[in-house]
Amino acid sequence: MERTKQHLSAKLLVGMFIVAVGLLFLADNLGYLDSDEYLHYWPVILLVVGVVNVLQPHGGLKGAIFLVCGAWILLLNMGIIDLEIRVFWPLILVGLGAVLVWRAMSGAKGSSSPPEGSDAGSTVNAFALMSAVTRRSSSPAFRGGDLTAVMGGCEIDLRQAQLEPGEVTIDTFAVWGGIEIKVPTDWTVIGKVMPIMGGFTDSTRPPRDDTKRLIVKGTAIMGGVEVKN
Repeated sequence: MERTKQHLSAKLLVGMFIVAVGLLFLADNLGYLDSDEYLHYWPVILLVVGVVNVLQPHGGLKGAIFLVCGAWILLLNMGIIDLEIRVFWPLILVGLGAVLVWRAMSGAKGSSSPPEGSDAGSTVNAFALMSAVTRRSSSPAFRGGDLTAVMGGCEIDLRQAQLEPGEVTIDTFAVWGGIEIKVPTDWTVIGKVMPIMGGFTDSTRPPRDDTKRLIVKGTAIMGGVEVKN
């Protein structure tokens, strides 16, 4: 019931905004006002998108980014502040680099050698920087992995791998790039990827049971993560 209310609130907000924009252009066409005078308020669109995302489950961070960007540009257009975004664009690089460093450090701390007797392909790890990386695993006991694509792509084929009953996790991070994961038909995919001006797609066919679960988590920033059979 709570999720239904959230979806209704988001639809109501978007619908009201579209109606307002339509009325604005209609009034302009009828000669009652000049819509050009209101065009510098376009960042309100970003604010609406931010509010909509905040109302969605697990959309708080993405919504906050839209809200901050929208408010910043709107205040600039209205002349309230005089700090241009171009001055601070290097912070984007700093943030991206910090995320990669954090992922590398946390991966190193959390990584462990495969149990004695297990195959080397039981985990899949790939890092694609302005390039394409292809990985394949036919492990009889797949244990998860870590995938990063920065202005590049990772293509992972796990259709010949096997998963023991339970859960394993693949951590993903895509920035201006894409990650594609192919899985067997008897795996249940649980998506926990947070898209920020990007997307996550699960096009797998649900199996009859969910004893074998693959959790795909991470972040897609102006990029995409797709899981399919």
